[in-house]
Amino acid sequence: MERYLDEGSAGEVYGGQNVWIGRSVAIKRLQPQHQDNATITERFLLEGRIGGRVDHPNIVQTLDMAREPSDGSFFIVQELLHGMGLRALLEQSPRLSYRDALDLLVPLMGAMVAVHQQGIVHRDIKPENIFLMDSSMGHRIPKLLDFGIAKVRLNRTLTQVGSMLGTVDYMAPEQIEGRKDVDRRADVWAVGVLAYELLTGTCPFTAPSPAVVLTRIIAHHPPSVHELVPEIPPALSIVVERALRKDRQERHESIQQMLEEIIRWSVSSANESDRAIPARHRTSLPAVLEQKVRTGFSSVAPASIRASLMSAHRSGQFRMPEGLRELAAFMDGTRAVRSEEEEPSHEEIVCDVDYDVRSAVQEPVPASATVPCPAGEFGDCSSTLPPDELTEAHEDWEVDELVAEAYSCLRKNAFSEAY
Repeated sequence: MERYLDEGSAGEVYGGQNVWIGRSVAIKRLQPQHQDNATITERFLLEGRIGGRVDHPNIVQTLDMAREPSDGSFFIVQELLHGMGLRALLEQSPRLSYRDALDLLVPLMGAMVAVHQQGIVHRDIKPENIFLMDSSMGHRIPKLLDFGIAKVRLNRTLTQVGSMLGTVDYMAPEQIEGRKDVDRRADVWAVGVLAYELLTGTCPFTAPSPAVVLTRIIAHHPPSVHELVPEIPPALSIVVERALRKDRQERHESIQQMLEEIIRWSVSSANESDRAIPARHRTSLPAVLEQKVRTGFSSVAPASIRASLMSAHRSGQFRMPEGLRELAAFMDGTRAVRSEEEEPSHEEIVCDVDYDVRSAVQEPVPASATVPCPAGEFGDCSSTLPPDELTEAHEDWEVDELVAEAYSCLRKNAFSEAY
């Protein structure tokens, strides 16, 4: 131990050095007067165990735990963080731009997915429990701290029935009610409150006293973040609003589902800066979402993507710009040549209400399918090529890239229509 750093309600934090490997560490020590308090001691140890159990770049890492032989006090050895707390940042700049907010929220939500996968509910997500670590590359890495009141599935919980654990401003209605069955949707709520605060500069249920805050959480419906800050994309506003539903059955089922909605919006945005957000945080994303980012959220094979475009083209119920009509016709085997002046359009595709693009991608395409030319529309030029052979027949079209672009437009429109 080298120097004193900080003190909490039950512990003291010191800076130290691992003399074997020369690494600077933080040593959190439980104050001796709390050694005989079983609840405080168990919460202290729980924090250390979770930090060693959950491996994620945005969770503070526990390196060791032990007991001091001289006085029997417990201590936890963790990675030493240099930087500032999120609360300190918000005191300097209460409202962040939505992109800066997402640069904090996306990795933190990735961390929460890892926590939930271990059967752990944090129950106290707030700016005071988030640290912004200065990295060697010059940017800040958010770190989730303090699992002292976490609820661990299948283990004995530290919560008694009817008690409230958490910080009032960020507590879900079921926590206020002291329900025994608090689950990960309480963390969904807290992330929603945190997102609301970062995006608007104020908590959604702020009030002069804790009692009034509790009442507002139960009964008050705050204005949307888009109403308060019009430049915030409506899709993000909808995600936050859903996270703050009073009935947890109406919230996102999980942080991962909430994060996926944000990533889907991001990758489909017309703004390049929005689309770059997931790539900056790939190491923080759960593997299933990282895979979806790389594939553009397409979970279907190229032949099925082609089937989607062909089905839409043949249905006659799908209105699209001429460039994408040309692509669909080409995929249908009804056009094989594109003139130089016929460039694909980047305008947004518009669907009829009764046509579901997402169901179209499930339509199978027989391996030997032949597609006739729609009468009179493109001339007498029907093709007998199977869809999977069209790419080989017309390599100069770079079909896969065009299909990916068009299919991304289809999915973007379907996602927009859903909201």
